[in-house]
Amino acid sequence: MHSEYRTNSSPSEKLGKILNQLMKQYEIDGVQLSHYTGIPTTTINRLRQGIPNGNPTLLTLIPIAQHFSITVSQLIGESCLTPEPAMSSLPLISWDEAINPSKVKNISQLSVLSENSYSKDAFALIVEGDNYQDFSRGTLLLIDPQLTPQDGNIVLISSKMQRTPILKKLLVENSVYFLKSMIYEKHIEKFDENDYIIGVLAEYKRYLLKR
Repeated sequence: MHSEYRTNSSPSEKLGKILNQLMKQYEIDGVQLSHYTGIPTTTINRLRQGIPNGNPTLLTLIPIAQHFSITVSQLIGESCLTPEPAMSSLPLISWDEAINPSKVKNISQLSVLSENSYSKDAFALIVEGDNYQDFSRGTLLLIDPQLTPQDGNIVLISSKMQRTPILKKLLVENSVYFLKSMIYEKHIEKFDENDYIIGVLAEYKRYLLKR
């Protein structure tokens, strides 16, 4: 994907045209982009309109550039957009839906883009609370059920003892599986028949701007 803009276009106009082009290419609207990046919808609409003297800050531009896997320079038109890489689009579902993601992933209205390749069963979750020490609220988690769990992987666990799936660290010792809590640092339990590994955490996206 190459883009050329008139040299007499203002920086705001260049940014607006590029942002509109990217959003059209990836089939997302302002509300969805706001959800992914934490940037207010009003700010995104203003950027898309190319309003002069908008003066967006790096805290606004960086999350948008990261979402589309480009540089800030490319986003504001200082350098050309390179040919687009193959992108994966993962449906964003709720934690409750993750118990059986195959039932809802095809009807999800939201998606998350990644430059990495994933199976057709992969999906995304968003961290909603402050329970996990390693993942702050708003972090996007990309889960792939087709990856083979290995020692040290973070996995999404469904348990008969718990209604909502939870992240735990998988530990393997002498072919015996253990699960280490991501909430209570020293809590380790043996994997048993009540536990089911939904998928492996393959990637996470943490944005600089917190809402």
